Amino acid sequence: MMRMARYAIPGALLLTLAFFAAPANAQPEYSIWQIELGSGTTIPNGTVVKTDSVVVTGLTFNGFYCQEPDTAVAPTGTGWFTRSRREFSGIWVFTSTSPGGYGVTAVGDFVTVTGPLNEYFGWTELDFTQAGAHSIVKHSTVAPIAPMTAKIDEVNTVSLTGENWENVFVRVDNEDPTLHAIATLISPGSNWRLYNDFGPDTLTVTNQLGSHEFPPVGSTVAFIQGPMRYHFSEFKVAPRNNADIGYIGPPNLASAWAVSGTGIDVLMSRDVTQASAEDELNYELLNSGGAILLATRDATNHAKVHLTTAAQTDGFAETIQVSDLVSDGVGGATMLAPQAFNFRAGITPITQIQTVANPAVQDSSSLVGAIVTVRGRVTSPSAVNSNNTFFIQQGAGQYRGIYVANQAFNVATGDSIQISGRVSEYFFQTEIGYAGFDDMRVLATGLTPVATTVPIASMKYNNKGTTEPYEGQLVKVVNATVDSTLGGVVFGEWSLIGAPGDTAAMDITTRGSTPNVTYDPCPGDVIDVTGAVRYTFSEFRMLPRNDADITIHSINPICTVGAPDPFAGLPSPRLRPNFPNPFNPLTTIRFEVPSATQVTLEVYNVAGALVRTLMSSERMDRGSWVVPWDGTDDGGLGVPSGAYFARLKTAAGVSTQKMMLLK
Repeated sequence: MMRMARYAIPGALLLTLAFFAAPANAQPEYSIWQIELGSGTTIPNGTVVKTDSVVVTGLTFNGFYCQEPDTAVAPTGTGWFTRSRREFSGIWVFTSTSPGGYGVTAVGDFVTVTGPLNEYFGWTELDFTQAGAHSIVKHSTVAPIAPMTAKIDEVNTVSLTGENWENVFVRVDNEDPTLHAIATLISPGSNWRLYNDFGPDTLTVTNQLGSHEFPPVGSTVAFIQGPMRYHFSEFKVAPRNNADIGYIGPPNLASAWAVSGTGIDVLMSRDVTQASAEDELNYELLNSGGAILLATRDATNHAKVHLTTAAQTDGFAETIQVSDLVSDGVGGATMLAPQAFNFRAGITPITQIQTVANPAVQDSSSLVGAIVTVRGRVTSPSAVNSNNTFFIQQGAGQYRGIYVANQAFNVATGDSIQISGRVSEYFFQTEIGYAGFDDMRVLATGLTPVATTVPIASMKYNNKGTTEPYEGQLVKVVNATVDSTLGGVVFGEWSLIGAPGDTAAMDITTRGSTPNVTYDPCPGDVIDVTGAVRYTFSEFRMLPRNDADITIHSINPICTVGAPDPFAGLPSPRLRPNFPNPFNPLTTIRFEVPSATQVTLEVYNVAGALVRTLMSSERMDRGSWVVPWDGTDDGGLGVPSGAYFARLKTAAGVSTQKMMLLK
């Protein structure tokens, strides 16, 4: 974000910025302060820029902050130039996926970043979702840089100078006479504020970079540090963890989850002393009454405790109570009262999460909101063009697959994993999502996921009664005919119909969210398709992972480049014999259209009475088309055995074919 009227920039600096401008299609190299100052003005939005040898100061599941390493020591120069180098020295890199996929894994990573410049609602960033080259080169990991000291009136919510500190790693503390910080909650689970007793200045604190404890309302905070973010028209500081907040208080129970049939991890809001953490008497399983055999504080994360227990029942609704833990550090305090947390014990079967009694009526999981630990084999990573979402399943069959979202992990097809998280329903799709902690373990690699072969009739559009049991599952359908009349191309998707007996329709995503699929469907192609089933936008969709998931049995000649025109010499639409014939109760009616026209397709009985209208004055493009008839009339009632006639009517005339229904 730039508000150039705030300062009069010296002409020498403008010349410096202009000097770094580069020819079209080049990737000019800039310092971060030049990018921040020139965004939208001397450096147009969309320009691919390169900033060399900067240090990561904070990261999250979809990007990271980085800063110039030389800003801790003021550079040579005086006046405004010195301020600009010291301040406009940080930037946000939006990768849209886990930055671990680019090799960025820790604060202190020393990197070179190339990407398109973007102003996102006034927030300057390098945006990897924009058109243009982008890359990250990691050189090494160095010691994290120290924060830049700032006063609250420079970085506060309504500051006129807050722009200087946008994306910069800052520290504000109570040694600054303008700050007497009193924590106040303004939005549970999201933001809180530090107030200044001596004036109107406030500083909003956000959890955008990770989980941290919210100090109680009215408590004094010695300091706050983290990258500065511009969000919803105000400046916010984003602490990365509790170490970025100068508040020592009693620990609170943040979360708990199973890690095995005899293991539980407990996460506190802050570091706890080893003596209190490893006292088994401070923990109790309230529901099962199971014994706590051993407690061990984590070697590196002193807010986490590993418990060894008696054997747990997989999927059992358990509650753990924690008491008397003491916060680690000067002035450590003991928990004020026992605290409890609910989770599912042991390894919860995916079938327990997914199975519902009547999916046509109620498809939501009975475990929505529960913290679970599951094991499964990855069937489809990068499910929506993102390396932190994927599908897993336990064996083949119904209710054995599930979608995993909001986990910053990179996985590969065939990985056997264990993952813990919260069960949610996201627009009616059951998922395992982020729950305030990250815990995924790879148990094995290189295994082969097994697809469940299902009839296309089990994959109906928006029909939870038949398809819900396969949600999240890797399935395969065979001998399916591509048919654009049942929905057409939507977001790169095509619909399918099956052979007689499988008349339902579904979408297969072949482009967009699965870019590794190059197959270009043509109506009339006969194919096998393997893919994970996802429920989005009120429809079930299969997501093939690559071209190997599509087996082509036959290609409609009309779509073959250089092939003879199958409709050459065909003067008018042609109705083909139905198949099978005789039938009971399903058959398919086929016809060919040499040029686009309006089509009506009807079924009559031997008395000449109209039985069923299958198509009424629908515009059909040039091609071969297949329409199923299930032996019912327009009222949905089954018709008796006997002879029937399919009648195709177009502007060129009428043609009929006799059909025989035998029950």
